[in-house]
Amino acid sequence: MRKTAIKEAKDLCQKHKSAFLSTLSSNQKGFPFSSIAQYIFLDDNHFYFFISDIAQHTKNLIKHSELSFMILDDGDVADVENARVTILGHAHKLSRDESRAQIDQFIATHEKAQQYAMLGDFNLWRVVVTRVRYVGGFGRAFWLEKGEWY
Repeated sequence: MRKTAIKEAKDLCQKHKSAFLSTLSSNQKGFPFSSIAQYIFLDDNHFYFFISDIAQHTKNLIKHSELSFMILDDGDVADVENARVTILGHAHKLSRDESRAQIDQFIATHEKAQQYAMLGDFNLWRVVVTRVRYVGGFGRAFWLEKGEWY
């Protein structure tokens, strides 16, 4: 059953392109800050966000690498049985040189990102997953550990 949950969680992550991103606020101490951000999920089982240095969530990540984000399936947001994945992890900024291939993949997935790529303040952040919460419907909730994810 866990192997099925892992596969379903990864399939959901591949299917979608944006997430509800939560970071630890850098200016409202002790509070989470939520936003929506686009991502790519690659075969290395890491997530990548291509985000601006001036965005609030980036400023938060610079001070606190911890984050969580939720990917919701296509069902009704109000439906508590709608499948969803919550990722907990740490985000690490990559240099443009070391992330050129992933940026190209990001642009291939998110065409408008081509405009952002021309700006010098957009960088790729790789998320190292610590733990995953997968809810596949009523009675189908699993904590998936880092060793199971990678």
